[in-house]
Amino acid sequence: MQHPPKYWIHGQLTPANVAMLPVTDLAFTRSYAAFESVRTYDGVPFLLNDHLERLRRTCQRMFIPLKDSDRRIAALVYQTLEANDFPESLIRIYVTGGTTTGFIPEGDQRLMILVDPLKPFPLRQYEEGIAVATSKLTRILPEAKSTDYMSGVHSTIEARAKGFDEVVFVNQRGAILEGTTFSVFAVLPRSLITPDQGVLWGVTAAHVENIAGKCGWEVKRKAITPAILARCKEVFITSSNRELIPVTRIEQTVIGDGKPGKVTRQLHSAYIDSALE
Repeated sequence: MQHPPKYWIHGQLTPANVAMLPVTDLAFTRSYAAFESVRTYDGVPFLLNDHLERLRRTCQRMFIPLKDSDRRIAALVYQTLEANDFPESLIRIYVTGGTTTGFIPEGDQRLMILVDPLKPFPLRQYEEGIAVATSKLTRILPEAKSTDYMSGVHSTIEARAKGFDEVVFVNQRGAILEGTTFSVFAVLPRSLITPDQGVLWGVTAAHVENIAGKCGWEVKRKAITPAILARCKEVFITSSNRELIPVTRIEQTVIGDGKPGKVTRQLHSAYIDSALE
């Protein structure tokens, strides 16, 4: 019989099947919490310090006091990983708005660390690429990684009913901003383009940008406009649990020749090498 994962919650390790959050917490009543997702390679959290730095920035923007230091949170992450001992794990770190008698945080934030077995994305997506729908729904405070995913969940349900794999948000001019839970890159003949306005700063995207520079690519941070999309040869998405997944169609627009491209494959391979160093 497989035992349930153990989570760090309320200052102790607790089996997942009995871990509870008070219904009076703002994370439940108002979807008000900050979080990060981190995956492991060979059991080691990848880019953990970068994720914790972004978590602190998110908490500051959301006016949620983060009482624990990055060093302590990292130690608790490793403690929770050791308690579970999965081959590879997905780690989710939450800082909630806490119990409140009103509408805003009152300083009673809660730290939760959830460790579960890593579930890889379908191999088909890496080998064949994915089809992506677009949505003009907007995210509130997009530069903060919060648990408010109403627009993403709603858009994804609609898109998958139409046969798409994922959704990207676009602005009123049709320029691609970001995905529901991922960053977007467009590949031009001499450069890569990834948006920098109205999006969450991507930890994985920043690492991909660094890798691309070492591979000889110039990375430009600007909007992926319809004109750029019409000229690009490849598009790929990035996130910590996805790594790099090629996009072969956005709505009815076929990207390049409709197959995953060599640049995406090259960067994905370099990304994995960097994670296993």
